[in-house]
Amino acid sequence: MRLTFLIAALWAPAAFAACPVAEDLKTGIRLTDKDGHYEILKSYTPGTVTSHYYENGALDSRVLLARGLYLVEYIEAEGGALSASGRDTYSYEFTPEKMPIPEAGKVLELPVVLNEGGDISSGLDVFEADPEITVTLGACAYRVLPVRQYFDKEDRQTYELLHYLPELGVSYLKTSFYSDGSDTYDYVAIEATN
Repeated sequence: MRLTFLIAALWAPAAFAACPVAEDLKTGIRLTDKDGHYEILKSYTPGTVTSHYYENGALDSRVLLARGLYLVEYIEAEGGALSASGRDTYSYEFTPEKMPIPEAGKVLELPVVLNEGGDISSGLDVFEADPEITVTLGACAYRVLPVRQYFDKEDRQTYELLHYLPELGVSYLKTSFYSDGSDTYDYVAIEATN
């Protein structure tokens, strides 16, 4: 009887670990997809979050997100290390902490200046938020605001569907849509890292 109680007591914390909250961004929140690839989201500077994405255990890329949603920097990794030659930046008219929070049924049109490997251009990013849904990641359920990001106001076939979690202040890429197909990322687990 005593051994059974001891085993149950040791097993219980792992089995019933709390779902991550926004405060956990200080040390990191890990999202894992169905293929075992994962990203670790962490607070960076005021109004920004980093996401390090790993495939097969090796670093694939790092992004910097304003308000946990708006891409402001993307860096590719080569051989598991970040590469300065694979760095793109995106500048909006707001500082990261002043970027607007999306609302269901609203459309945001944000002018952006892109620096893609030294090539400078400007554009207009369009963000359309759908009604809130609930998404379950492992044993954790979160409110999610599906946000469609269009990179060309006229092209409605090419866009990214982001899942924004207001309770955490972060988002993850759910699906990239192209004129000839799509890529979907199915996250199945979420946990706080130490």
